[in-house]
Amino acid sequence: MTSPLDFSFKDNVAGCFEEASYPVKPGRYRFMAYRSVGHYELCLALKMSPATCSFQDAGRVVEFRVTAILLGEVLVIDSITAGSTASS
Repeated sequence: MTSPLDFSFKDNVAGCFEEASYPVKPGRYRFMAYRSVGHYELCLALKMSPATCSFQDAGRVVEFRVTAILLGEVLVIDSITAGSTASS
């Protein structure tokens, strides 16, 4: 069994991508929302402005900006920035 492709908002897990791998470019990506503080706060933040989320992939922290959630299951991502390694 593979591990879920979790992502977080403000260090709280918000959901997981339902794709084969993490996104690497802007676009629309299916996801499953978790009933969590992270998802709740992400939805609140999106009412005001785009929100920055993150995930770890191959030891690197990657940040992405969400501009909308469509039909409760699709994230609209307009930028993705790979950061430093998670241990840095």
